[in-house]
Amino acid sequence: MQDASPATYRTRSPAADSLRLTERLSARTLLLGGVLIVILSLFIGAEQDPDFWWHLRIGQWMAENGRLPSTDIFTFTAANHVWTDHEYLTEILMWLTFNTLGLATLVILFGLLTWAGFWLIYLQVRRQPFVFIGMGLAIGAIAGTPIWGPRAQMITFALSCLELYWLRGYLSGRSRAIMWFPLVMIAWANLHGGWVIGFVWLGVALAAELLSWALDQDNPEHKMHARRLVVIGLASLVAVAATPHFLSLYPYPFETQGSEAQQRLIVEWASPNFHNIELRPFELMIFLLVIGFALKRPSLFDLLLTLLAIGLALQNVRNIALFVAATTPVLINTYSGWWTEYTASRNWKYSIPPRNHLGPGRELDQSRPPGAAHGLELPGRRRRLAGGAPQRRHAHVQPVRLRGLPRVPLLPGPEPEGVHLRRGGVDGRQPAQRVRRCLLRALQLEAGAGQVRRGLRGREQRGPSPQPPGDPARLDAGL
Repeated sequence: MQDASPATYRTRSPAADSLRLTERLSARTLLLGGVLIVILSLFIGAEQDPDFWWHLRIGQWMAENGRLPSTDIFTFTAANHVWTDHEYLTEILMWLTFNTLGLATLVILFGLLTWAGFWLIYLQVRRQPFVFIGMGLAIGAIAGTPIWGPRAQMITFALSCLELYWLRGYLSGRSRAIMWFPLVMIAWANLHGGWVIGFVWLGVALAAELLSWALDQDNPEHKMHARRLVVIGLASLVAVAATPHFLSLYPYPFETQGSEAQQRLIVEWASPNFHNIELRPFELMIFLLVIGFALKRPSLFDLLLTLLAIGLALQNVRNIALFVAATTPVLINTYSGWWTEYTASRNWKYSIPPRNHLGPGRELDQSRPPGAAHGLELPGRRRRLAGGAPQRRHAHVQPVRLRGLPRVPLLPGPEPEGVHLRRGGVDGRQPAQRVRRCLLRALQLEAGAGQVRRGLRGREQRGPSPQPPGDPARLDAGL
């Protein structure tokens, strides 16, 4: 067994650390990271919902009595009114968090839950130009400012973002994670009565696939998608019954929406009043969607989803959160697609200058082929001098110093006197591993692949391989 001497492990270089940090802090990282950090401040704020303390009180009652209330115990004018507490689990969790960790922690947790919904929105559009992603996320966060806060509706917002993320992945053929949606519906039905909106999003996807199949019956993919969505919807409908309310939970959302008194007296269930300055960003977002559809034709799913989301948001203010969850990816995809087509028609090309992977103060000699800086030449590469004939292979290769080793040429050639490749190397390392690392670095310079760089970092963190290096002659032959 080889001794684990200090020379076996590679010490971290400050120059290498600064280079990795510089590579991470790209323009995309700075913009999107800044936007995601700033919008988090919009989600974490003082409680403004008048029902907030009422939810805490009923959560305390359920935690102390160990059961759910069957009637409205706080409304004395309707003492015998049957009450289906659709968000009982959320209220219990709110009380336990408030009683254990305090109000600030509860507010922060709801803010992080809302932020997680925006992270799922980002995952839906992460392949688009990052400028449009940052602008779209910022507009969506500002448009929903009247709704954000520590309230149970944020659970429906986050789960809607998750469902829409799965639906887009399924309709595009990238993922089948939507098959897990019935399990999500079990939790959704126990946390908040907004579970019914999950079937609305499924219905939009189903309608889009059926219409696409009617317009293109030669493509069986739409029919297959529609069949699976029906199965998922039926399974999710059965999953709703996995609550203490059982079958009585099914008619509850429709009874609430059909209540004339609640629709008239609850402010959030009224249509948005655009005279309020806080609703102007929501109005602007609607106009941006209309202009975007004029510039770029949307997909059938995006069109139906946007029309439905706008209708819900114009019906009552509290649905603005659902509008943001549904239309923010549509807004980003529409303008990104238009910009891509516009720049292609104008033959505009933009690229980021290549980074210096050799570290600060070290520049790559462009007159030498890739890999020559490390004393290596890739197979089949020849260097042609200006106006001359191809130069003989390996003629330009110079010896390279590896950490702790004398200057040893890595390509076939006479071995310097006094240097012998033996087991463990001259400083306790495996020579085959050192040569392999050097070769991989040359490949990195040739291809510019970040995957090779990450593989090297993982190999350095794990330490040297316990496998023997093999015959040095076979190693030279492999190179």
